[in-house]
Amino acid sequence: MQELTLNKVKQSSFSKKRCVGYVRVSTQEQAEEGYSIDAQIQTIQEYCQRENMECVGVYVDRGKSGKNIKGRPEMQQLLHDAENGDFDAVVVWKISRVARNLMNLLEIVNVLQKQDIAFYSISEKFQVDTTTGRFMLQIMASVNELERNQIAENVKLGMTKRAFDGGWNGGRILGYDNVENENSKKILQVNEKEAELIRLIFQEAATGKGYRAIANSLNRAGHRTKQGNPFSTIAVKDILYNQTYVGKIQYNKYEKWADKRRKGLSENAFVVEGQHEAIVDEALWQKVQLKLKASSKHPSWNKTGTSVLTGMIRCPECGSSMVINNVYNNLKDGTKKKIRYYSCSQFRNKGASVCHANSIQAELAERKVAEKLKEVVAQPEVLERVVERMNQQLQDREKPVKRELDRIKVEIAQKGSSTDKLLELMLEAPEIATDLNKRIKQLEQEKQALVQKERQLHRELSRDAQSVSLEEARRTLELLGRSIDGKRNKELKEIYKVFIDKITFDKKSKDVTLHLLFSQDFVRKLSHATERESSPTEGDGSFVLSQEFCLIL
Repeated sequence: MQELTLNKVKQSSFSKKRCVGYVRVSTQEQAEEGYSIDAQIQTIQEYCQRENMECVGVYVDRGKSGKNIKGRPEMQQLLHDAENGDFDAVVVWKISRVARNLMNLLEIVNVLQKQDIAFYSISEKFQVDTTTGRFMLQIMASVNELERNQIAENVKLGMTKRAFDGGWNGGRILGYDNVENENSKKILQVNEKEAELIRLIFQEAATGKGYRAIANSLNRAGHRTKQGNPFSTIAVKDILYNQTYVGKIQYNKYEKWADKRRKGLSENAFVVEGQHEAIVDEALWQKVQLKLKASSKHPSWNKTGTSVLTGMIRCPECGSSMVINNVYNNLKDGTKKKIRYYSCSQFRNKGASVCHANSIQAELAERKVAEKLKEVVAQPEVLERVVERMNQQLQDREKPVKRELDRIKVEIAQKGSSTDKLLELMLEAPEIATDLNKRIKQLEQEKQALVQKERQLHRELSRDAQSVSLEEARRTLELLGRSIDGKRNKELKEIYKVFIDKITFDKKSKDVTLHLLFSQDFVRKLSHATERESSPTEGDGSFVLSQEFCLIL
């Protein structure tokens, strides 16, 4: 977005209203005429010019759905800047660019109105700074939502009917090509080369090979999925359970997939004979299903999620998260001892051709993490050294950013000066105005790109502007020490998730490094994690961090 250089001032009769634009296209809409980013920006800028408003920036969410605010970083930034008073109005091409449902739209408009920021929609021709305008906004948003829901219902009915008839509704699938028949309808046609790979996967599963062994074998042989990626255990599992390969169509297994994922099992799922040719015969299919059913009763690794560091500890080789793996050793007395290890999830999913196990004993890793935290809580001088080092790193990081900012400011001024000279020349020589206009437009585009870069750098600086306060760090860690003392694994994991960004370790020495991130609402999150009704610290209920800060231990 363009850099917002003006401070919030009271509007007067002679000052222009500062406005910003917001534009969005989803991935699906990017190819549709009229929805393009450039078209929306141009429409907004022309509107501002007509209404005698100064467009001081444009927030752009590219390839983002309007379903919610969370998935749109520029919308979040717009709302944050609105609270800082960086502009006086927001202009959009259509209200559908802002939100897809009425609740989200009203939430956004309410945030703006609390800051006395106007909201204008060009296509619907209304403003929400009047009672009538706000009423019209709600009506238009409700109509848009109704239309979308009706379209979705009609599409769903059509797809269900097609599936009942044995037709294919899905996307690309390994073993088949999507082609059109004589009626221009999409059908599955066997891709013989890929079909051989599918048969190989089923044959290996029929011999008792597990998902990881099959994935490892495929990756070593250079085989890839339909998307060109290495095979993972999930990819192999999905193939072995996919009834499409035995000539059937399964439909409506999940409902509201975008919200619930695999938890949203539908009661209206059905399986019918498909119109396509099977790749795997019924006998091989049944044999594999029996093997899968038998092996599923004896899971080879712990999926309970109670191991303290899962989701936080990272593979030292590829950086992926690590998962828990149980190994059983036979003792002299004949009993078995279970040893837990954290090992690379990429290795476990895709095999040794992608990464290696890089295992570390879970007990060792968990103990080292706890000891590091206790050390920095118990020894003030250790914390002091850590904070001093972090602040020095912040200062070092600022220097190149400031140099780049200085360079960009000079370049922006040069672009502005060049534009002014061309405008003067246009007055003196109107016969070359067309050529000059092209150059002026190009300079404006280059200037806009520079201003967006300048704003991004200002964001980086503002994040790092304040040094870490030793007193706040000390108080935070004391609070943390009291919260984790005596906790069981499940409780400890919830607390760790509040402030541990990631954990790395040295493959040889097994020394761990903690990357801690303390947000301003750390106390509230900690209280929620410990599931207490009150704040986790008596007398510290008003303790709020003045800024977010990081520590590396």
